[in-house]
Amino acid sequence: MSQHLLYDPAAWAVLEQAVHDSAATAVVLTERRAYDVPAMYRSRYADLLIAVTTRSEPEVVGHALAALRQWARHNRAAARVCADFVVDLTQLGVWRTAVTALVGIVATNRTTDWTNWSTSCDCSSAWRMTPTYPTRPPTETTPPGNV
Repeated sequence: MSQHLLYDPAAWAVLEQAVHDSAATAVVLTERRAYDVPAMYRSRYADLLIAVTTRSEPEVVGHALAALRQWARHNRAAARVCADFVVDLTQLGVWRTAVTALVGIVATNRTTDWTNWSTSCDCSSAWRMTPTYPTRPPTETTPPGNV
C-alpha cells in the first residue's frame, strides 16, 4: 500500500486486515522500513507489526520480531513485546530472533532510560529469576582467593 494513502482511515482498515490475512501478506507488512513511512504514522505502523507477533505461525512472528528492531524508536511497546518473547519459553521457535531484536533495540537506543522500563515490564520478575549457585568450598588445588 502506498505511503501516500496512510492519511485515509480506509487504508488503515486494509492494513489491519492484512495482519490477519495470509502468512505471506503479514510478512509483506514486516518488510516495510520505518523511514519509508511518514513520521506521523510510524508508531501506528509499528502497532501493526506488534499485532503480527500474535499470529500462530512462528516464521511470520519471527519476521515481525526482526522488523520491530528498527521500529522500536517509534513505538516503545516494541521492546516490551520482544522482551515478552524472550522470557516466554513456550515460544522457542522465535526466541533467538526476539533476543537479537531486543539486544538491537537496546543497543541502538542508548539515549533511552531503560532502568524504569525493566521494572515496569511484565517480564521483569522473570529476568530477576537468575539461578544462584552455591560457592564451592576451597580445595587443596584451589589457590587462595580463587574460591
